[in-house]
Amino acid sequence: MKTEKISQNINYITKDESPYKSVLMPEDTPFLKSGKIEDNKITNLNIVNILKEEYTQIYQSVLENNYKISRDETCFYFYAVPDENDETIGFLTFNMESEEILSITHVYIMPDARGNNTFLRLLEFFSNLVEGLIVIKNPNYALVEILSKTELCTTIANRFIISSVPFIFNIVSWNESINDVYEYNNLIDETNPKIAMTTVYDKKLYAPILVNRSSKILEDLDEFRNEEYCLMAMTRYDDNQEYNSLCLRQSDKWIKSGKYFKKILKLLNKSKLWI
Repeated sequence: MKTEKISQNINYITKDESPYKSVLMPEDTPFLKSGKIEDNKITNLNIVNILKEEYTQIYQSVLENNYKISRDETCFYFYAVPDENDETIGFLTFNMESEEILSITHVYIMPDARGNNTFLRLLEFFSNLVEGLIVIKNPNYALVEILSKTELCTTIANRFIISSVPFIFNIVSWNESINDVYEYNNLIDETNPKIAMTTVYDKKLYAPILVNRSSKILEDLDEFRNEEYCLMAMTRYDDNQEYNSLCLRQSDKWIKSGKYFKKILKLLNKSKLWI
């Protein structure tokens, strides 16, 4: 497999030589750093190391604004987001989930540069660069809210967002969904490596959810074998801190009645937007 060195021991895989070609970025993409693939083994980049060594202003902003990234968290692609003067105003990271799926794992824009539809422009830009599917992994509400105000989403009953950009999240048991909070993506990845994909987000409970006609909930993670279960993503630390999302889940009338997914299924079927 051929590689081309671009900087600091980072190798870029020539697109035509890799089974991951549908999710590889063009090698001349500006402001982009890449991991490497050797013998189909993926080696990622350490996000915090890149920030500390090359983007100290962004790293300081991350710390000041309590944006959580574990020192061990990695990505395959690191994109330094530029403004119109090519000054770095934030970063975007991607991981390879499969040979056809590229997930957005972090989006951080410095506070004084927000409000300019930067994420939507980035999403369009990268969607045009790759043949594979771009999804958003474990999104927080702030990101979903940006999407919800565009033609990419439809809202049902002023509560459920149907997104044309899929969400993926780590599969956890129902008990963890309504009782636990996680701080770092990499920690939940290590303990819950199985992934679900959905287009539905409950903005009242700040959660991507997977709805199936079985309406069965997953009591024990070890029971999971296929997608016959209805699932909810675990609460993010930032959503819980800002919106008290864990308490909202625990006190939700639909959840307490045991009819949460049945009611959602009824709404989706009625809206004729079942995806």
